[in-house]
Amino acid sequence: MSDANCVPSVIIDPRYCKGCGLCVAVCPYSVLEMSSKLTEKGYNIAEVHQPEACVRCHKCVLICPDLAIDVVDKNDSQPSDSTDQAPQEVAEE
Repeated sequence: MSDANCVPSVIIDPRYCKGCGLCVAVCPYSVLEMSSKLTEKGYNIAEVHQPEACVRCHKCVLICPDLAIDVVDKNDSQPSDSTDQAPQEVAEE
């Protein structure tokens, strides 16, 4: 498990994000916002606006229909919501 003092990093994969905005709407700390830049596909995708405000709640990860978001600790190499974990472990607060 990661150190509680470690700063999380929210990663949005622009290859998968279609700009639906669900992650922006669900984030309780305004970590994400919609970008004004267009991707190659013509989408305004989500981008990280306030990374220091992230509390690892994973609401953005859970709501993303395209699996385009991950939350990792900056000193870790593996995602904090690794697929080998049981779903109830990811959802625990």
